[in-house]
Amino acid sequence: MLSRNFSEVYKKGFVFMSELYNRIERLCKNEGYTITSMCKKSGASRASLSDLNNGRKKNLSAETLKKIGATL
Repeated sequence: MLSRNFSEVYKKGFVFMSELYNRIERLCKNEGYTITSMCKKSGASRASLSDLNNGRKKNLSAETLKKIGATL
């Protein structure tokens, strides 16, 4: 039972973070950037966003979010 609940919470967390990646991607497209070009312009780590998208990372640092926000 506990492992099933943990699995459900993990999946919900993954969906949330994947949605964050999708929102960032949409904002990039609206501004005429690819994720990669936005990362280069902002100084944010492309690897962090890839990890977020693939579920290897569950959050982004405040510093990374500030860099992205300043660019978009």
